[in-house]
Amino acid sequence: MMLFLFGSVYGNEPTPLLGGYGTVDLSMPAHTAMIIATGGLMSITITMAAFCWTGAAWSQHTADVLVLAAMLVVGILISAKTCRWE
Repeated sequence: MMLFLFGSVYGNEPTPLLGGYGTVDLSMPAHTAMIIATGGLMSITITMAAFCWTGAAWSQHTADVLVLAAMLVVGILISAKTCRWE
């Protein structure tokens, strides 16, 4: 969402100042790191702590971690689709 917002505000036109890349292209690694940090470090740990506190079954733990991991991959793929790869 942030990538599309910044892309619509600043555009992604290549400029010589940025080495021929656009602003979205250069901010892609930072957005990928934020996706990994939000999904991998925060969501999974908070969910695991909540499940341990309530005493949920391990199958529920596994399913939730797999869903969060899938959301990480989808988020990275969607944001990578907007970037130019050479």
